[in-house]
Amino acid sequence: MLGGPAVPQGADIAPSDQSAVLHALLAQSRCPTTAMREEVGRSIGVSPRKVQGWLQNQRQKARKLRQDTSTVGE
Repeated sequence: MLGGPAVPQGADIAPSDQSAVLHALLAQSRCPTTAMREEVGRSIGVSPRKVQGWLQNQRQKARKLRQDTSTVGE
């Protein structure tokens, strides 16, 4: 097995303090700029790419939730 045991995706951004910063960024801007992602990444100790992935996942979750709730009423 190359690289050791598999780590679940998103496991890097778990602590509540990191999550709080990311949720604040998402509330500030739905699609933050590269500079914003870099700044937040530095402040919480993760790469801007991980911040971007987290934001994309949150947007997808919100989209799915909206779709699920709209189909329930039909």
